[in-house]
Amino acid sequence: MIRLSQLSFRYSALSAAALLLAFLPGASAQSQQSVAAPQAAPQAHPPAQDSKNAPEMATRDSAATFKVRVNLVLVRVVVRDDHGKIVDHLRKEDFLLYDNRKLQNISTFAVETPTSHLVPVTTISDKETTAVEKAPAAVSLPQRFVTLLFDDIHLSMEDTVSVRAAASGILGAMGPSDRIAISTTSGQFNQDFTGDQELLKRSLLQIIPRNIGAREDHDCPDVGYYQADLIENKNDTQALAVATEDALQCAFGGDPQYTTQAAALAETAAIRALSTGDNQSDFAYRHLEDALRKLSAMPGQRTIVFVSPGFILSSLFMEATQIIDRAARSNIIIDTLDARGLYTPDIQGDIANPARDSYRTGGPKLSYRVSAQSAQEDVLRDFAYGTGGTYYHNRNDLDVALREAIAAPPVSYLLGFSPQNLKLNGSYHTLKVALASKNKFNIQARRGYYAPRTIKDPAEAAKEEI
Repeated sequence: MIRLSQLSFRYSALSAAALLLAFLPGASAQSQQSVAAPQAAPQAHPPAQDSKNAPEMATRDSAATFKVRVNLVLVRVVVRDDHGKIVDHLRKEDFLLYDNRKLQNISTFAVETPTSHLVPVTTISDKETTAVEKAPAAVSLPQRFVTLLFDDIHLSMEDTVSVRAAASGILGAMGPSDRIAISTTSGQFNQDFTGDQELLKRSLLQIIPRNIGAREDHDCPDVGYYQADLIENKNDTQALAVATEDALQCAFGGDPQYTTQAAALAETAAIRALSTGDNQSDFAYRHLEDALRKLSAMPGQRTIVFVSPGFILSSLFMEATQIIDRAARSNIIIDTLDARGLYTPDIQGDIANPARDSYRTGGPKLSYRVSAQSAQEDVLRDFAYGTGGTYYHNRNDLDVALREAIAAPPVSYLLGFSPQNLKLNGSYHTLKVALASKNKFNIQARRGYYAPRTIKDPAEAAKEEI
């Protein structure tokens, strides 16, 4: 009974298939016979079918394709001893890497030196020397590329004069294989890589402040970028109350019956100040990415020296993380130089455009200005420590700092790990690098990263890089 049922089912299925083919347009008797006789031996070379007798659908076997997307986080580490000397003998087993306080498996490890990516130069053997004794000396190939990136969006005129003089003084120390480019975050000036010192000196004169979108006078109320970030992004009620009181004094003569109108005016001023600040920071990020893109195509040792007074990160944390990741992937070191040098907090603002504070809001607004000047340092510190560079600040010898910044650390370590169960929610992950030994070395590494909201296909990411 079992065999009969199986035969009956097969016959029914074949009959249904033959009936279906009979009603298909263009179906031939040959196709029906092929269904009715499935046990026929296949031919080694099946006859070619013309377009009239070709089946409407054809099937073929193909290998399954699996796409693996791995989110690799790179952490560049510079280790120094108590005397500031680079520690150069460490191995993968000497490092402990924590992501949100959870120990991670270090999947990639590399030791980077200034000569790691130098272009090999073919030399002439002693036997061939006689044949080329009268040939001209070979030109030294460029082996070190440095981009001086000036943040002319946030630089003041006073700081610009200081950093231009400091940069001009280090050009005499260039070697025959050094190439320097000069760029700005506004994108309004760019000098490509060159070894011509006179051309570089003339290019430095083109560095002037270009505060894109900034107002020359104060709004009513006068809301700074830092205070606007507290109001709009952090919902700080005290910051909004200070802006409202400021609007009440400057627009309505302090009449309390206009408090509602003053609050609306304060909200509008905060939105405008936040938009202006975000646009300026975004300009700086975009042109820093351009500098990274150009520098990543160069051989040898590659360094970006970012000269800036710093700026508020606000809500653009993801952009800063992407810059650090891209620099780490391209083996580019970012050294940062605080253009303010050795400074004390400027509690009154620009002397040419002093702040307009009332006696009611003077104290809180003073604290906002001081906090803002301190918060500007964060982006400079993150760029330097996240890429294995050095953060130069609180010093007036800017020429010495620039000369040190151009030289990369003798040894740095590049650690990589793939976070487990990473949630694509854009959350911040703290990173900590420690040593397995008890030696109290000074470890310089990035402090964290932001989880992506989507993981891109490697092929798509490669196309974006191109």
